[in-house]
Formats: sequence, C-alpha cells, structure tokens
Amino acid sequence: MRPGRITVAAVVLAAAAAGVGSDIARSASHPSAPSPPSASVAPTTTTPTATKGRPGVTRSPGIEAPTAPTTRTTPSLADRISDPQVAADRLVAAWVRGDRVAARNLAGGAVTDRLFSESPPAQTPAALPCRLADLAVFVCSYPIAERSELTIIVEGGASAGYGVSGVEFGD
Repeated sequence: MRPGRITVAAVVLAAAAAGVGSDIARSASHPSAPSPPSASVAPTTTTPTATKGRPGVTRSPGIEAPTAPTTRTTPSLADRISDPQVAADRLVAAWVRGDRVAARNLAGGAVTDRLFSESPPAQTPAALPCRLADLAVFVCSYPIAERSELTIIVEGGASAGYGVSGVEFGD
C-alpha cells in the first residue's frame, strides 16, 4: 500500500471503530440526504450553567473549570521580562513613584527594602545601558545625583526571564 492509502485507511478504520462507520457509508452513497444520528452517540447538552462566584462565566454541565496551580515555578509568558534593561527600568520607575508592591514583584523583599531605604529622586533617572558582568548577570546603572549612582543587578535569561537580584548606591 502507498502512504496516502494507509492514511485514508487509518481514518476510515478509526471512524468505524468510533461507531460512525455507517454514517460515513450512508453520506458517501447519498451525499444530499441527511443521515440520522447514530444510536451509539449520546446527545450533547448545550445548556450553560453559571459558574459559582464568577458572574458572566458559564460552563457546560459535566465540565470542570480548570484550577489554578498552587505554586508557580516559572513566570508565565505575560509576566516574563525578556530584557534586563526592562527589568531594571521597571524597578526604578516603581521606586520613583513609591510603589513597593510593584517593586517586590520585580525584586523580592530584601532588595525592595534596600532600595526604599533611600529617598528616590524627583524624576526617573536616565538609564545607562546595562552591561554583562558575568554569565547571566547584568549591571544596570542610573545616575541619581551629581556624584551618586544607583546600580541594579539583574540575573536570568531571555527565555526564562530576568529578575532583579540586588541594588547598590554608590559614588
């Protein structure tokens, strides 16, 4: 048998095994005639029911709503930051506007506490380009005063995402 015939034979065999072989044969011999429903196929209900606690969300009977995972080991694609400069810039912006929650999401508690121990400048400082310091470690700098600089250490990779692992204030 040729590969094309094997594929057709496999589809026909699978359809026959599913109990719809007679419907296929009937529609092939009389394509314009509608075929009656097969006795082996259970009728489906399409009556949606409201999902408890979630207005406007409906589900079909017998279908369970997906549950959220209890722990996250990797960030979702929407949360993943694929550029170390973006991670550092977002942290600096959160610091300048006084948003500790956003800062903790980017850097964790200890780094956020260290960052917020210093007063932010009135405006978001201009960023110097991040530079590679070690394998998967970037150093991003922000001049915050005449002779003062904020250094942000960012670790990670583009596929897994970048996160802030440290901050330093220096001259």
